[in-house]
Order: sequence, then structure tokens, then C-alpha cells
Amino acid sequence: IREDDIVERLKYVAEKEGIKAEDAALAAIAHHVQGAMRDALSLLDQLRSLEYITVDDVRSRIGESGFEYVEQVVKALDQGDRAQLLGIVQRMEEVGIPLDHFLRLLLTSVREDLHRNIEQKKSVKDLEERMRVLLDAVRDVRNAPVPGLVVEGALFSLCGADTGTPRVIAPKAD
Repeated sequence: IREDDIVERLKYVAEKEGIKAEDAALAAIAHHVQGAMRDALSLLDQLRSLEYITVDDVRSRIGESGFEYVEQVVKALDQGDRAQLLGIVQRMEEVGIPLDHFLRLLLTSVREDLHRNIEQKKSVKDLEERMRVLLDAVRDVRNAPVPGLVVEGALFSLCGADTGTPRVIAPKAD
């Protein structure tokens, strides 16, 4: 079941049952269950004793999945903020999020954007490039001695051209 449909159903159930929850918390539940409506409803039921369910409550119950970093990475990519990207990858490594899993989450986001753009007859060129780079990174991260470096390299390549002065290497004179 699509995440959007799960979120809508969770909102409906929460309203009917008098459960107060952030939209982001319901989205986190929907993402975590990977299409399983019954699991989503069960998790909502487990959290219903709380006065107000926040995304932090959901995270503490299910642990960090990497999903919470997808939007941050997309924003940093759009802004070309390499320092932000380094910080995000470092945080994911510190909390133990498998980087191949995170790349798959990011690819899912790109795929959703790609489908939306196709439906709206918008350009998909940039999204196709993101998809290609991320697919390569998923393949490469599995065997990399330093998986974080693969992820950082892929994300940096998606930031576009560096704004610094290009380094020119002149050939040596004989």
C-alpha cells in the first residue's frame, strides 16, 4: 500500500479514536511499515497512550531508520551544501544506519519525484542523473572499504560544479 494511503488511513483512525498525532509522526509510521497497513495500525495503537504522538515518539519506538535524513539530504543537494551533506552522513554512521539502506530510501524518494514529474509532464533530466548516481552508489557501497566515502562522493557529484576556483594542472616542461 502506498505511503500516502497509509498516512490518510492513520489520520482517519486517529481522528475517530481521539488520538492526537503530528503529520510527520504518521508519515514516519507509514514509511517504517513499508506498505503493511496492519503494522501501521498496530504501531499507532501501541503509541495511543501518549497525549500527543510526535515524530520523536515514533523514532524512539522504532529506532532511526534513515528516512528522517532523506529530506535533509535532498535540501542540502538542492542548495549544494557539501558541509551539510558531510554532517548528515557522519550522523548516520554514528547512529548505525546502514548506508546502503539509506541510499535505497533516497532512491525511493527520487523515484516518487520522477513519477510525479512524468505525470505532470515536467523535466526529469536532473532526476534521471540522481537516480543513475545513486544506483551506482548502492552497488559500490556494499564492497567499499569506507562506505561513507562512497555515499559522500555520490552526494557531492549531485551537488553540481564546485563554486571554488578550478585547479588547473599544467603539463610538466621537459
